[in-house]
Order: sequence, then C-alpha cells, then structure tokens
Amino acid sequence: MRNRACKNHALGVFAALGLAFGATPGTWSMAHAQSEVDLSASGNAQMLLAADSLVYDFDGETVTAVGGVQIKYDGYSLVASKVKFNRKTSRLLASGNVQLIQPDGTKLFADEIDVTDNLSDGFVNALRLETTDKTYFAAARATREDGNISTFERGVYTACEPCLDKPEKPPTWQVKAETIIWNKTRKTVRFEGARFELFGFSLAALPAFEIADNTVKRKSGFLTPNVGYSNLLGANATIPYFWALAPNMDLTLKARPMSKQGLFASATFEHQLNSGKYSITIAGTSQLSPDAFAAGTVNSLQDNRAMIGTKGAFKINSNWSFGWDVLAQTDKNFAHTYDVDGYSGFQRTSEIYLTGLSDRNYFDLRASRFEVQEDAVSGSHEKQATLLPNLDYRKTFDDAVLGGELTFRLNGRNTGRQNSDTVFAQAGFGSDVDSWRGVDGNNGRVTAAVDWQSTIIAPGGLSITPIAALRADGVYSDFDDPLLGGEAAARGLIAETRQTLFRGLITAGVDVRYPVLFTAPGSTHILEPRIQVLARNDVAGQDRLGLANEDAQSLVFDASTLFDHDKFSGLDRIEGGVRANVGLRYSGNFDNGLRADALFGQSIHLSGDNPFAAPDLVFAGAYSGLETNRSDYVASATLAYGAPDTADGLFQSWSIGTGARFDEQTFDLKRADVQASTSTDALSLSARYSYIAAQPLYGFANDRQEIKGTANLKFNENWRASANAVFNIEASKISSYGFGLRYDDECFTYGMSFSESRDVVTDVSQKIIGFNVSLRTIGDFGNEFKLN
Repeated sequence: MRNRACKNHALGVFAALGLAFGATPGTWSMAHAQSEVDLSASGNAQMLLAADSLVYDFDGETVTAVGGVQIKYDGYSLVASKVKFNRKTSRLLASGNVQLIQPDGTKLFADEIDVTDNLSDGFVNALRLETTDKTYFAAARATREDGNISTFERGVYTACEPCLDKPEKPPTWQVKAETIIWNKTRKTVRFEGARFELFGFSLAALPAFEIADNTVKRKSGFLTPNVGYSNLLGANATIPYFWALAPNMDLTLKARPMSKQGLFASATFEHQLNSGKYSITIAGTSQLSPDAFAAGTVNSLQDNRAMIGTKGAFKINSNWSFGWDVLAQTDKNFAHTYDVDGYSGFQRTSEIYLTGLSDRNYFDLRASRFEVQEDAVSGSHEKQATLLPNLDYRKTFDDAVLGGELTFRLNGRNTGRQNSDTVFAQAGFGSDVDSWRGVDGNNGRVTAAVDWQSTIIAPGGLSITPIAALRADGVYSDFDDPLLGGEAAARGLIAETRQTLFRGLITAGVDVRYPVLFTAPGSTHILEPRIQVLARNDVAGQDRLGLANEDAQSLVFDASTLFDHDKFSGLDRIEGGVRANVGLRYSGNFDNGLRADALFGQSIHLSGDNPFAAPDLVFAGAYSGLETNRSDYVASATLAYGAPDTADGLFQSWSIGTGARFDEQTFDLKRADVQASTSTDALSLSARYSYIAAQPLYGFANDRQEIKGTANLKFNENWRASANAVFNIEASKISSYGFGLRYDDECFTYGMSFSESRDVVTDVSQKIIGFNVSLRTIGDFGNEFKLN
C-alpha cells in the first residue's frame, strides 16, 4: 500500500505536510508541534499544524490530519477533529466541532467547513459566528467569496449573548432572515426576507433592511426614525440622516412631518478637534396651522420660525478651558415648542466662558444671557438679566501665613435688564408693596476679599479657630424704572436710582469647639458644644432700597447654615454687625451599624445693624428667622442604619432625618422637613414631608405643606419599576405623579413611562406618555406623547 500513517509529532511530518499544502521550499519551514511560529503577510505566510495522526494519500493527492487538529496560518487559527486537504482542488475540509478564529478576532463555529487553502473563501454547514464586539450570526449554510462577502442562508442575527445554562433559550431579540449578506468591503450587513423576534415572539416583518457591521463606528446613512404626538403639533415622525463628512466631522439632518404644522427640518454640524469640539444647529419650519395654538400666544402669532444655536468646549491646556452655548431664534419659544435637541429647555442660559482650575486656584470669566422659552407674549423672558461680564477668582495660598490658611477672592459682575421683574400687591408694612426681583437698567459690583483662619488644638481636646477677614466692595446702580421711587415712598424710604457706593468690612472672630467622647459597651458617643463669635463693622448702604440684590435673593436659615460666616447666599448682601452662633452637636456610632447625629442651636445678633432686618428689594431677610436679634431655633437629627444581612446576602439600610426651625419666642414651627428612606438590593423607598409657614411678602398667604414619595423595585435581574407622587396637603390634591417600567440587559433596553402634573389652583394638567427602545447595533427609537 502506498498510504502511510504517522502517529507522532515529528519534524519530518510537518515538513511533508508543508509540501503537501503547496508551500514552496522558500516559504515553508519545519517546526516542532509545541513551538511558536511567527506568521507573516499572506505572500510569505508560515504554517504550524499539530494533530494526533497524519494520513497521506499520494494517489488522491490528499493529506488528512486526525485527532485534536490545530492549524495556525497567516493570522488564522483552526481547531477541528479532522482536517483533509486536497491538492487538486486546493481546498481544505474540516469537520467535527470546528472552530475558526479569523485575523480580526471573529470566531466561527461549525460542524463542517469547506474553504480554500488560504482559509479566506468557502462554505460552512451549521454555522455559528461570534464577532469581536459580541454580535452573533447563525445559519444552516453559509458561503464566503473574495474573502469579504459572507452570505448566510436561513440566517439569524443578534447582539445578545447566548444563555450558557439554557442554550436552547431564544435571545432577548434576534433577526431571522432568508438571506443575510455581510459585506466587509462596504462594512454593511443586509437582511432580506427578515423577521424581528422579541423574547421568542415574532413582532414585525421587513422585506429588506441594512445596518453597519461591527467594525463601523461612524457611517453615513439613515438612523432609526422616531414617532410622536402632541395636541399642538399632531402626529409626527422624525427621520434622521447621518452624514460622516470626515473621521472628525459629521452632519445630522432631520425631517419631521407633522399632521398639524407641516414640515420641520433641522441640521446639526459637529467637528471634533484635538483640543475639543463644537457644533452648529439650524432648524426651521413654516407653520401650517398657527391657529392650532392658543390664541394670543407666541406660537399662534408666528408663521415662519427658525433658530441657530452653537455649542463648543475646548481644553486650552491641563488647567484652562474655553467654551460657549449660544441660541438665537426668531421668537423666544421656537426651540422649546419643537423640542430641538440641546436647546429645548424651558429655562436656559446662553453664555461664553473661560475657566481655569488648578490645585488651589479657581478662575471663571463668562458672559451670560438668561432665557425663558415661554408661550406668553409678555412674560418672564423679557425680565431676565444679562451678565456682561461675570468674574470669579479664588486663590488659596500653599504656604501657611501666620500659621494659618490665607485665601484671596475677587468677584465682579455687570448686570443689565430691559424690563423690571416685579411682583405687585404683596401685603406688608401696613400697605401694598412690591417685590423687585430685578430693576430695569444696569447695576454692578466688584468685590475683593482676604480670609484667614487657623486651628489650634489645646490640651484636653479644646479646638480654637481664630478668624480674620477684610473685604472691599465698589457698587453702582443706574435704574430706569420710575416706579422705584414710589415703592421707596410706600416703605418710608429714599430710593437712590443712580448711585455709586463703596463699602468695606473688617471681620475678627473665633470659633471654639470642645468635643467630649463617651464610650459604652457596643457604642461611642461625641457631645460637642460650639460657639462662634464674629465681630464686624456695620456695612454702608444697607438702609438704601435702591441697592441691587441680584445674587443673594434666596436665604434659608437652618441647622446646615448655622455656623456660616455669611448667611446670605451671594455677595450683593453682606452680613455685618456682631453676631454669636451657638450650638450643641451629638454623634453616635453603634456596633450593630446604627448611626445618630443631631444639632440644636441659635444665632444671636449682639450689636450693630441687623442686616437681615434691613430694607431689600426682594425681602431677602423676611421670614428667615434671622431678622430679630435672637434668631429662631434651628435643629436637625438623623438616624441611619446600614449593615449586610448575613442570612441572604442582601444589603439593607434605612434612614430617617428631620430639620426644623422654631419661633424664638413661642417655639411655633416655622419650617420643617422630614425624610425617610429604606433600601435593599431589590427595593428602595423614600418619602419627604415639607412644611413652610405663611410668607405673605413672598405671595404665600397660607401655610404650605406637601408630601413626596418615590419607589423603585427590581423584581428580577433585568426588570425595574418606579413610581413617584407629590401630594399638596393644603389643596388636598395630588400635584404630580408618575410611574415607569424598564428592562435592561447587555443588548436590549426598553422603557415606558407615564406622568401627570397639575396646577392645584387652576386644576389644569399635562399628561405625558413616553417610551424608548434600544437595540444594540440596530439603533434607538422612542418619543414622548403629550396627551393634552
């Protein structure tokens, strides 16, 4: 017989096999089965083969490797039970648990493959294929031509990993098709005679569609369309087209036909540079039916509407950044009404900024225009301010100065308005007065301040922190509203609508704490009395109504702000005079995971003018609890628990906390917040109760109370449900509520939600239904439907 069998891994065997596979003497090499072989380019590729046995048929010109066959060639790796090579046809037939790994990392599994001698073309029976980004193909039969075009007959495609425990279980989603064509040259996957299945159920059939393959990160083509509905625009569908102009440059075009308003179109250009990126968006429409909007509104008075917006963000170096976000439109409500991506916010800010940040230094310079996209012809938008410019700089010196930390601050702003932002007819001071949140005209301020403090730990644990600070301000105002003078007269004041004022503040103080530690079996406790005394001069101009207050209008006095050096939220108002802040803090830790914290205290104005009782355009100090010499009492308490549950391995925790302010004379409750929460791996619940006593000067003649609750439930590995509600106790109505359901896994996301918000005064509500579907590698689609 001329057939011979070799049962070992000998060097001569590999040499003979190299010749049998058609390698020329100049390209094949002998190698031991367990050695490493470098694989070069296709023209000079070397081959390494290992097998239990080799069988040569010289008459049939075939070589057969049997048992644990491993072949490495030109970046390909082939494993099979049996491999047969036919020199006449230059084809290789592999069978038995075949696995082929291609140079790009794609893995092919099959019962049998028949390929050319360079492993690039051929056909496969019972195929499974896994790409490098975890997308999967399967087919009864597949062929590959020219090394680039793979055709799958009766194919299946998915981006979901198969279930290892139940391989027969269908993936979350898959596309079954009569034919799937993967063209690696065009980098596309085309489906013909396709059917989409979700959780094993057939949902939709498509004659043909095409997606980008797993190697494509950016490819021109149509994106997944979205559908929606609103009572103002009608039924609509958004059809996006993505155009990859260059590797770092693209253009997204969108067309949205609407049943009530015609065609809306937009274009967004994006350009990525080495130091950052910028985008430009233009959009417009010619409204088909302006009368579909409420009469007398901005939307109803427009025919042709358009906008242009641009955003940019750049890193100048490791410390400095520069950027902008600017919107210009034909009317103030276009981008909001038509939900233009990135520009649809009801309240937004157009600005240009330069920011620097290092370890202990901060610099920010920006110009800002505040915008309200509203439907009222004359409303809040026209009253918004423009900051041109606004500067904020802070430097904390690295080296100690006189044994303490020294910080320098510089802040400046210039604010302009074209219309006063006024709330009329608030009862107080014995007559009807107004709250002026902003005055027509211009005003500005420049502030420079130096702060120093150092902490000394005395014997016995007494902590003493001396405090010193200097501050200087230059303030100007040039108000044009003639009604401001009458407002001042109603309050018995003089309003200087055009003025320049310089003011200075010198602060000297001390903060003393004496923590005392108590221990008990299974717990530790700390009781810390604290007193802080700050001596400051009275600040000039606090008796002037015309002194602008642009950034210190929100003032909340509670336990968290008790020891703030300046309790005003901004820099336009200054806390002067001599004041003592006194409090007692408790904290406890228990071995079972329980933690407790509490604070009770009061702020006492000792001498000088009380800044919180001074006149203010927005009544910033009114109802704060600080307007009297002895402030309201403030308190907070928190009890929390968190520990692993050793029985089932779940982490369980809960907490309850409260903060309150009490009248300094009657101890009546002025403000309170109580919140509680609990969570496990599967469930989280939270509730919050809020109470604020009546504040007539702010327009709230009655007490306000509400309860807010949220719940989130994970009822299996992939499914979550959520719900929330807000109940207005005074009106005995639910002011808003909503719920949602969401599914997430590695290849599929689905979410749906419903929400309703209601004005408890007018009982006008808005209902919104939303959904979103995301299929990895296929695309995302979803929208919101406004029902009224």
